[in-house]
Amino acid sequence: QSLIPNDHLTIANNIIHGCDVNENLKGHGEGPGPLQGGPAWGPVEIVGNELLEMASQGVDATGVHNWSVEDNTLHHAKTGSFMGTDYDGGGIGFKNGGSQSRVRNNWSEQSGGGFGLGGVSGSCINDTEPPHGYGCFQRYEMTDLVVENNTVKDTSKDAFGIYQCDNCRVLGNYVD
Repeated sequence: QSLIPNDHLTIANNIIHGCDVNENLKGHGEGPGPLQGGPAWGPVEIVGNELLEMASQGVDATGVHNWSVEDNTLHHAKTGSFMGTDYDGGGIGFKNGGSQSRVRNNWSEQSGGGFGLGGVSGSCINDTEPPHGYGCFQRYEMTDLVVENNTVKDTSKDAFGIYQCDNCRVLGNYVD
């Protein structure tokens, strides 16, 4: 079975209110990227959006490659829980074998978390065998990520959570 990734996709200038159980925008399972011997695809651009009232991350970039997340505003994550599941609102997170992405000039305020560079669970760290179809089979949760000129204000969690991230750069950001 062949995997069809997101390719040449732009999500721009939208206002997106969160739902009760998941992310405002989610990219998932695009498979091994070019750094792991997979295909080169993209770009995916998420630009100029307002993401609010998220139950989880405003942008959840799980296993994605060649993404650009720029000039977005994320604010007012939900608090409490829904049907027994606690909200864990957050800003923008990359994990599960993603690569070659950029996060620039975003504003995150009262979002429950700033920016995640690599997955907290370390789900890829011991997954070293190529899967059938897709998955992560590399040492790092995220490779080649630049996070620069972003603002994080009034967050209840880490402004920058960095886990198993190779060649990741955090440059010129403002945290208050």
